[in-house]
Amino acid sequence: MAGGLRFGSLFKIPLYVDFTWFLIFFLITSSYGTMLSAQFPQWGPALAWGTGIILSLSVFASVLLHELGHSIAAQLQGIKVKSIHLFLLGGLAQIEEESKTPWGAFWVAIAGPLVSLGIFLLMTFLPVPTQSPFGVIVSGLAVTNFFLCVFNLLPGLPLDGGNIVKAIIWGFTGDKYKGIQGAAMGGRLIGWGLIGLAIVPVLLRGNFDNIWFAVVGWFVLSTASRYELYAKTESRVQGLVVESSMAVPIRAVPQADSVEQFVRNYLISMNDQPYPVVNEANTVVGTIGPREVQALAETAWSNTSVSQVMHRLEGQDTVSPGQSLEEALKRIRERGLQFLVMVRPNGEFMGFVTEEQMQSHLVRQLQFSEAKS
Repeated sequence: MAGGLRFGSLFKIPLYVDFTWFLIFFLITSSYGTMLSAQFPQWGPALAWGTGIILSLSVFASVLLHELGHSIAAQLQGIKVKSIHLFLLGGLAQIEEESKTPWGAFWVAIAGPLVSLGIFLLMTFLPVPTQSPFGVIVSGLAVTNFFLCVFNLLPGLPLDGGNIVKAIIWGFTGDKYKGIQGAAMGGRLIGWGLIGLAIVPVLLRGNFDNIWFAVVGWFVLSTASRYELYAKTESRVQGLVVESSMAVPIRAVPQADSVEQFVRNYLISMNDQPYPVVNEANTVVGTIGPREVQALAETAWSNTSVSQVMHRLEGQDTVSPGQSLEEALKRIRERGLQFLVMVRPNGEFMGFVTEEQMQSHLVRQLQFSEAKS
């Protein structure tokens, strides 16, 4: 989630608040202030509204601690957490990648509700005078965290309970995407249920008090549908490998050739197309293209070998023909590479694969799968 106002960091995790937060903060403060003024007239407006402000802030503090629970559980598994973002409908921890195991995913999912449950129990058994401002704040924290725990444990994505269901199905079946599909189905049922809770009172009594349920329900329903589509798409491409997306192989350039020979025999136009460079054993050792040629004075072309100016390959620049297409796409995007060099296990050059080639092959396979289903 992009945008928002940064207000600090905890455990090296940047914290952001969306501008919609200020709207909900105003609404909650207004509701608490009005309620407390009526319930405790002896406090006076200043104390009642001041308590309302603290209660509003405690709601968002509870959401933040809930998301920190998820984040710390992810960090303990060595997973980076990009940010925590507070917005209109709650909070979101942006975790960089999925846990490697269903058990790890289970702990990340359940950590948030466990934090909320812990705060609820602490506030419930804290001995404070119930009619004091402090007692009202403690009681409000208990109610807020009870709601956060119970609501988030509902068994459907994108809620934490849905991620728990996903991890359990993943653990039993060994298929993460079956887990996502099962939990997404639960999310759709929950979304329709919440929308129903909002619409039925309107139809029966003209009562709009529950209309907020419709907003939350629509969010849950639409997000669950996206999860379901993602799972179906990803499950269809799991068997695809890099070799299937390779275009017609490009001729390799011997590293002993001069730059002049490369320009005359290989380089047709000064576009960005690179060429593989191989040694005597036909093992790929680097790449050369217009960029390397243009960096060299033309008078030096005949006296400079390709091996002297080529870009030497690193391990992350190469890919095996049987590697997962999904993993190769992820690597090329994360590293910002133009291409990956496909090599056999003995290092022999096979060809190039670009992001465009892999993406096009992926789209064709998905269209074929859709036509069959």
